[in-house]
Amino acid sequence: MDTTITTAEDEKKITQNDESNNKDNEWRSFCFRADKDFLKFFVQVAISFMILSLSIYKLCVITGNSEDKSLYVSLLTLILGIYTPQPNIKNRI
Repeated sequence: MDTTITTAEDEKKITQNDESNNKDNEWRSFCFRADKDFLKFFVQVAISFMILSLSIYKLCVITGNSEDKSLYVSLLTLILGIYTPQPNIKNRI
């Protein structure tokens, strides 16, 4: 009988620890719960997509030398540089 009580108490402690870890990683509201890491990633991708689409649109719309295109090219290369995987350099000693 003691083993059942300790097992139940251990399970309760584990559940409480899991809940406390999830609370740090979640935003809670009255009607929903949201994962912080997912929302940060989603916002980063959404903003990047908006910058990419604006830059591509402006590069297609600008004709001739009436407006400078360097701003939009810089934005495109910035976003592409952020999402391009960085090479790993290993020292051979």
